[in-house]
Amino acid sequence: VASVVYLLLIKRHTDNSNGANMMAHVMHGLPELVEHIVQVKQSSVQYKWEIECFHFETVNRDQRHHSHATEAGKREKKKVVTNRVKKQGTINAVDVSPPFIPHTTCPLTQLTTKVDLDFSQSNYLESKENWMASNRSDSQQTESSSEKVSDLQESILVEWVSGTKPWWMRCGWAYAFMCCMLQPCWRLGLDARTNTQQFTFSKNCLEVAS
Repeated sequence: VASVVYLLLIKRHTDNSNGANMMAHVMHGLPELVEHIVQVKQSSVQYKWEIECFHFETVNRDQRHHSHATEAGKREKKKVVTNRVKKQGTINAVDVSPPFIPHTTCPLTQLTTKVDLDFSQSNYLESKENWMASNRSDSQQTESSSEKVSDLQESILVEWVSGTKPWWMRCGWAYAFMCCMLQPCWRLGLDARTNTQQFTFSKNCLEVAS
């Protein structure tokens, strides 16, 4: 049991560190990264709305008591879904992101990106509420909505020169170093070759595309 717990702690530690996050997506060289940055800046915003309408009914449920071989009625509440709808679409947007200046002081860069959406000039929030209201057809509802830029990669390991990433930085070897109590050595090697950078894309959202 102790070994299993130790391995789980190792996995959690590496998952929360740069080492594990770097395995998500690798880009080679500045041209590939710039192409990705431009693609995200040109991308529109995708949205998804979902609503589930329901109520509860009290029903009788037969419950068998095996020890006495008798049946007794038992009342319980049952969820009854009466409407389930979803909608997906596009929000027109203008990119207002700042210039991207890459950090190339190390052979590898762990780039973390996110997107900031401004709805102050958009009819999106009003359109979403109107759609939700038009589909509320029962006493209770569960509603959800999400917005994303489909081309966005949240975690990228950039090799400024292809092949710079050493073999021991691969995910399997990283766990092997942890299991052998060599985590400090692995970490020193990682920090010596890698720097981190964060970049936020900014988009002013406009009309919901019809």
